[in-house]
Amino acid sequence: MSSIKDIGKILKNTREKKGLTVDKVYKKTHIHPGIIKALEEGDTKNMVSKVYAKAFLKKYAVFLELDQDAIGSDFIKAFPEEPSVKLFLDSEEDEIPFDIMGYITIFVSIVSVVLVMIFSYRSILTPLSKLRAYFFGESQIKIAPVQKKEGTSEKKSAQEEKPVEKKPVAKPVPIQPSFIITVTSSDRVWMRINKDDELVFAGILPKGEKQTWECNKNIELRVGKLEALEFTINKKYFGIIGTGVENVVVNKEGIRVGSKTPALKLPPL
Repeated sequence: MSSIKDIGKILKNTREKKGLTVDKVYKKTHIHPGIIKALEEGDTKNMVSKVYAKAFLKKYAVFLELDQDAIGSDFIKAFPEEPSVKLFLDSEEDEIPFDIMGYITIFVSIVSVVLVMIFSYRSILTPLSKLRAYFFGESQIKIAPVQKKEGTSEKKSAQEEKPVEKKPVAKPVPIQPSFIITVTSSDRVWMRINKDDELVFAGILPKGEKQTWECNKNIELRVGKLEALEFTINKKYFGIIGTGVENVVVNKEGIRVGSKTPALKLPPL
Protein backbone atom coordinates (compact mmCIF):
# COMPACT_ATOMS: atom_id res chain seq x y z
CA MET A 1 0.00 0.00 0.00
CA SER A 2 1.39 3.43 -0.93
CA SER A 3 1.55 6.25 1.59
CA ILE A 4 -0.03 9.65 1.02
CA LYS A 5 3.43 11.12 0.41
CA ASP A 6 4.11 8.46 -2.28
CA ILE A 7 0.78 9.21 -3.97
CA GLY A 8 1.62 12.92 -3.93
CA LYS A 9 5.00 12.25 -5.60
CA ILE A 10 3.27 10.23 -8.35
CA LEU A 11 0.90 13.11 -9.02
CA LYS A 12 3.66 15.72 -9.05
CA ASN A 13 6.04 13.66 -11.25
CA THR A 14 3.26 12.90 -13.74
CA ARG A 15 2.28 16.55 -13.94
CA GLU A 16 5.88 17.68 -14.48
CA LYS A 17 6.47 15.00 -17.18
CA LYS A 18 3.46 16.38 -19.04
CA GLY A 19 4.96 19.87 -18.82
CA LEU A 20 2.01 21.24 -16.79
CA THR A 21 2.16 23.92 -14.10
CA VAL A 22 -0.18 24.10 -11.13
CA ASP A 23 -1.92 27.12 -12.67
CA LYS A 24 -2.56 25.24 -15.94
CA VAL A 25 -4.06 22.32 -14.01
CA TYR A 26 -6.25 24.75 -12.07
CA LYS A 27 -7.57 26.36 -15.29
CA LYS A 28 -8.38 22.94 -16.81
CA THR A 29 -9.85 21.19 -13.72
CA HIS A 30 -11.04 24.16 -11.59
CA ILE A 31 -9.31 22.55 -8.59
CA HIS A 32 -7.85 25.33 -6.44
CA PRO A 33 -3.99 25.56 -6.48
CA GLY A 34 -3.93 25.22 -2.68
CA ILE A 35 -5.73 21.87 -2.88
CA ILE A 36 -3.46 20.67 -5.74
CA LYS A 37 -0.34 21.46 -3.72
CA ALA A 38 -1.77 19.77 -0.61
CA LEU A 39 -2.47 16.58 -2.65
CA GLU A 40 1.01 16.57 -4.21
CA GLU A 41 2.75 17.18 -0.86
CA GLY A 42 0.55 14.72 1.05
CA ASP A 43 -0.33 17.49 3.50
CA THR A 44 -3.50 16.20 5.18
CA LYS A 45 -3.67 19.18 7.56
CA ASN A 46 -4.37 21.56 4.69
CA MET A 47 -6.85 19.26 2.95
CA VAL A 48 -10.60 19.22 3.28
CA SER A 49 -12.30 16.16 4.79
CA LYS A 50 -11.53 12.65 3.52
CA VAL A 51 -14.62 12.48 1.27
CA TYR A 52 -13.88 15.78 -0.49
CA ALA A 53 -10.14 15.08 -0.68
CA LYS A 54 -10.89 11.74 -2.41
CA ALA A 55 -13.22 13.50 -4.88
CA PHE A 56 -10.54 16.05 -5.81
CA LEU A 57 -7.90 13.30 -6.02
CA LYS A 58 -10.01 11.23 -8.46
CA LYS A 59 -10.66 14.28 -10.63
CA TYR A 60 -6.93 15.11 -10.65
CA ALA A 61 -5.97 11.47 -11.42
CA VAL A 62 -8.40 11.31 -14.37
CA PHE A 63 -6.92 14.54 -15.74
CA LEU A 64 -3.38 13.11 -15.47
CA GLU A 65 -4.59 9.80 -17.07
CA LEU A 66 -3.70 7.75 -13.98
CA ASP A 67 -5.54 4.77 -12.44
CA GLN A 68 -8.03 6.65 -10.29
CA ASP A 69 -9.41 3.53 -8.56
CA ALA A 70 -5.99 2.27 -7.42
CA ILE A 71 -4.79 5.69 -6.30
CA GLY A 72 -8.09 6.47 -4.60
CA SER A 73 -8.09 3.14 -2.71
CA ASP A 74 -4.52 3.63 -1.42
CA PHE A 75 -5.29 7.25 -0.54
CA ILE A 76 -8.32 6.36 1.60
CA LYS A 77 -6.40 3.60 3.42
CA ALA A 78 -3.49 5.96 4.20
CA PHE A 79 -5.62 9.00 5.10
CA PRO A 80 -5.81 9.63 8.89
CA GLU A 81 -9.08 8.60 10.52
CA GLU A 82 -11.54 11.39 11.26
CA PRO A 83 -14.23 11.55 13.95
CA SER A 84 -17.62 10.72 12.52
CA VAL A 85 -19.86 13.70 11.97
CA LYS A 86 -23.60 13.40 11.61
CA LEU A 87 -25.13 15.73 9.05
CA PHE A 88 -28.65 16.81 9.87
CA LEU A 89 -29.11 18.23 6.37
CA ASP A 90 -29.40 15.42 3.82
CA SER A 91 -31.28 17.20 1.06
CA GLU A 92 -32.60 20.53 -0.04
CA GLU A 93 -36.05 19.73 1.36
CA ASP A 94 -34.66 19.49 4.93
CA GLU A 95 -33.95 23.20 5.02
CA ILE A 96 -36.61 25.35 6.65
CA PRO A 97 -37.55 28.22 4.31
CA PHE A 98 -38.09 31.75 5.61
CA ASP A 99 -41.76 31.90 6.67
CA ILE A 100 -42.67 35.50 5.85
CA MET A 101 -46.43 34.74 5.80
CA GLY A 102 -46.27 33.73 9.46
CA TYR A 103 -44.84 37.13 10.41
CA ILE A 104 -47.48 38.95 8.33
CA THR A 105 -50.27 36.99 10.10
CA ILE A 106 -48.88 37.90 13.55
CA PHE A 107 -48.57 41.58 12.55
CA VAL A 108 -52.18 41.74 11.28
CA SER A 109 -53.46 40.09 14.50
CA ILE A 110 -51.64 42.64 16.69
CA VAL A 111 -52.98 45.58 14.67
CA SER A 112 -56.55 44.19 14.93
CA VAL A 113 -56.30 43.88 18.74
CA VAL A 114 -55.00 47.45 19.06
CA LEU A 115 -57.86 48.84 16.92
CA VAL A 116 -60.47 46.94 18.96
CA MET A 117 -59.00 48.37 22.20
CA ILE A 118 -59.07 51.95 20.80
CA PHE A 119 -62.73 51.73 19.72
CA SER A 120 -63.73 50.04 22.99
CA TYR A 121 -62.05 52.83 24.99
CA ARG A 122 -63.90 55.51 23.02
CA SER A 123 -67.26 53.74 23.42
CA ILE A 124 -66.78 53.61 27.21
CA LEU A 125 -65.43 57.17 27.53
CA THR A 126 -68.43 58.87 25.79
CA PRO A 127 -71.17 57.63 28.25
CA LEU A 128 -68.94 58.48 31.24
CA SER A 129 -68.56 62.07 29.97
CA LYS A 130 -72.36 62.43 29.66
CA LEU A 131 -72.93 61.13 33.21
CA ARG A 132 -70.39 63.55 34.62
CA ALA A 133 -72.06 66.49 32.86
CA TYR A 134 -75.49 65.39 34.15
CA PHE A 135 -74.53 65.06 37.84
CA PHE A 136 -72.06 67.91 38.15
CA GLY A 137 -73.57 70.33 35.63
CA GLU A 138 -70.46 70.39 33.51
CA SER A 139 -71.27 70.82 29.84
CA GLN A 140 -67.78 71.50 28.60
CA ILE A 141 -64.39 72.61 29.80
CA LYS A 142 -63.74 76.25 29.06
CA ILE A 143 -60.23 77.40 28.45
CA ALA A 144 -59.43 81.02 29.25
CA PRO A 145 -58.01 82.90 26.28
CA VAL A 146 -54.35 83.78 26.46
CA GLN A 147 -53.78 87.50 26.79
CA LYS A 148 -51.30 88.89 24.35
CA LYS A 149 -48.70 91.26 25.64
CA GLU A 150 -48.32 94.58 23.92
CA GLY A 151 -45.63 94.72 21.31
CA THR A 152 -45.45 90.94 21.00
CA SER A 153 -47.16 90.80 17.62
CA GLU A 154 -44.95 93.55 16.22
CA LYS A 155 -41.76 91.82 17.34
CA LYS A 156 -43.02 88.49 15.98
CA SER A 157 -43.94 89.98 12.60
CA ALA A 158 -40.53 91.65 12.38
CA GLN A 159 -38.84 88.32 13.06
CA GLU A 160 -41.00 86.58 10.45
CA GLU A 161 -39.98 89.14 7.82
CA LYS A 162 -36.29 88.28 8.22
CA PRO A 163 -35.10 85.87 5.53
CA VAL A 164 -34.10 82.46 6.81
CA GLU A 165 -30.56 81.55 5.84
CA LYS A 166 -30.40 78.10 4.34
CA LYS A 167 -27.42 76.10 5.46
CA PRO A 168 -25.82 73.87 2.85
CA VAL A 169 -26.72 70.23 3.38
CA ALA A 170 -23.75 67.89 3.21
CA LYS A 171 -24.22 65.11 0.71
CA PRO A 172 -23.85 61.62 2.20
CA VAL A 173 -20.66 59.88 1.18
CA PRO A 174 -21.47 56.47 -0.37
CA ILE A 175 -19.99 53.53 1.53
CA GLN A 176 -17.70 51.47 -0.65
CA PRO A 177 -18.23 47.70 -0.36
CA SER A 178 -15.37 45.55 0.95
CA PHE A 179 -16.28 42.42 -1.05
CA ILE A 180 -18.05 41.76 -4.37
CA ILE A 181 -19.09 38.10 -4.80
CA THR A 182 -20.50 36.66 -8.04
CA VAL A 183 -21.71 33.06 -8.40
CA THR A 184 -22.71 31.28 -11.61
CA SER A 185 -24.73 28.04 -11.40
CA SER A 186 -24.14 25.08 -13.70
CA ASP A 187 -27.14 23.23 -12.21
CA ARG A 188 -30.14 23.88 -9.94
CA VAL A 189 -28.84 24.41 -6.41
CA TRP A 190 -30.41 25.33 -3.07
CA MET A 191 -28.81 28.33 -1.35
CA ARG A 192 -29.23 30.51 1.73
CA ILE A 193 -27.35 33.85 1.74
CA ASN A 194 -26.59 36.01 4.81
CA LYS A 195 -24.98 39.36 3.89
CA ASP A 196 -23.53 41.42 6.77
CA ASP A 197 -25.53 39.20 9.21
CA GLU A 198 -28.83 39.77 7.33
CA LEU A 199 -30.73 37.13 5.36
CA VAL A 200 -30.99 38.26 1.71
CA PHE A 201 -31.85 35.04 -0.17
CA ALA A 202 -33.15 31.53 0.56
CA GLY A 203 -34.32 29.21 -2.19
CA ILE A 204 -33.39 27.46 -5.43
CA LEU A 205 -30.92 29.13 -7.80
CA PRO A 206 -31.84 28.02 -11.38
CA LYS A 207 -29.35 26.49 -13.78
CA GLY A 208 -27.30 29.09 -15.68
CA GLU A 209 -28.19 31.84 -13.18
CA LYS A 210 -25.66 34.55 -12.25
CA GLN A 211 -25.99 36.49 -8.98
CA THR A 212 -23.78 39.24 -7.49
CA TRP A 213 -23.71 40.54 -3.91
CA GLU A 214 -21.78 43.42 -2.31
CA CYS A 215 -21.00 43.43 1.42
CA ASN A 216 -18.92 45.36 3.96
CA LYS A 217 -18.20 42.86 6.78
CA ASN A 218 -18.89 39.31 5.61
CA ILE A 219 -21.10 37.04 3.54
CA GLU A 220 -22.08 33.47 4.45
CA LEU A 221 -23.47 30.98 1.94
CA ARG A 222 -25.16 27.69 2.88
CA VAL A 223 -25.06 25.62 -0.34
CA GLY A 224 -26.72 22.26 -1.02
CA LYS A 225 -24.51 21.39 -4.03
CA LEU A 226 -21.27 23.39 -3.93
CA GLU A 227 -19.83 21.77 -7.08
CA ALA A 228 -22.63 23.40 -9.10
CA LEU A 229 -21.31 26.93 -8.38
CA GLU A 230 -18.38 28.87 -9.82
CA PHE A 231 -17.11 31.81 -7.77
CA THR A 232 -15.65 35.19 -8.77
CA ILE A 233 -14.62 37.31 -5.78
CA ASN A 234 -13.29 40.87 -6.06
CA LYS A 235 -13.11 40.38 -9.86
CA LYS A 236 -10.86 37.28 -9.51
CA TYR A 237 -12.15 33.97 -10.87
CA PHE A 238 -11.83 31.10 -8.33
CA GLY A 239 -14.00 28.52 -10.11
CA ILE A 240 -15.35 25.54 -8.12
CA ILE A 241 -14.09 25.69 -4.51
CA GLY A 242 -15.68 22.53 -3.08
CA THR A 243 -18.35 19.86 -3.33
CA GLY A 244 -21.43 18.65 -1.47
CA VAL A 245 -23.34 20.49 1.27
CA GLU A 246 -21.09 23.19 2.75
CA ASN A 247 -20.87 26.59 4.40
CA VAL A 248 -18.79 29.20 2.54
CA VAL A 249 -17.71 32.30 4.51
CA VAL A 250 -16.01 35.32 2.92
CA ASN A 251 -14.58 38.02 5.21
CA LYS A 252 -11.36 39.99 5.78
CA GLU A 253 -9.54 36.74 6.63
CA GLY A 254 -10.29 35.28 3.17
CA ILE A 255 -12.50 32.48 1.81
CA ARG A 256 -13.28 29.55 4.11
CA VAL A 257 -15.07 26.38 2.93
CA GLY A 258 -16.39 24.38 5.89
CA SER A 259 -14.61 24.40 9.25
CA LYS A 260 -11.49 22.40 8.37
CA THR A 261 -10.40 24.09 5.15
CA PRO A 262 -7.76 26.84 5.58
CA ALA A 263 -8.89 30.30 4.49
CA LEU A 264 -7.89 31.29 0.93
CA LYS A 265 -6.52 34.79 0.54
CA LEU A 266 -8.64 37.35 -1.30
CA PRO A 267 -7.34 39.91 -3.82
CA PRO A 268 -7.95 43.60 -2.94
CA LEU A 269 -11.09 45.17 -4.42
